[in-house]
Amino acid sequence: MLWILLAFPFVHGIRSLGWPETDGIVLAAEAERTVETDVRARRDHQELRIRYRYAVDETHYTGTRIRYGHERRTSEDATAFARRYPAGEHVPVYYNPGRPGQAVLQPGISLRSLALRAFAGLIFTIPPALGAIACFRYARRSAAST
Repeated sequence: MLWILLAFPFVHGIRSLGWPETDGIVLAAEAERTVETDVRARRDHQELRIRYRYAVDETHYTGTRIRYGHERRTSEDATAFARRYPAGEHVPVYYNPGRPGQAVLQPGISLRSLALRAFAGLIFTIPPALGAIACFRYARRSAAST
């Protein structure tokens, strides 16, 4: 189950590299501050919130995804992204030809997101695999000594 959650953005990101392009227009873009607090720390992040409109076969859609893979940014990065996509700006939109309501402004997946998913996959795969190997070896030794 975990692998499916980790792979979803990766698979869609790779597929989006081959999606057709259409013209879109940015409706709104802003850097939104989010705060996470846990027992040990408080973390401030900036996330770019964007809305854009585009049309495929004379049907209009509204998109909110920049690219696949969740990306948190520093305040400067998010502000720079918001400036890159000012309201009213015409932008290329890449859409899924099978589901035109699914679109991105930047096809692919971010390298940071890819690296984080690979790391998480290893963390959740290697320890159980090592545990299974240890159990198998223990069971084999126990069977050989009896």
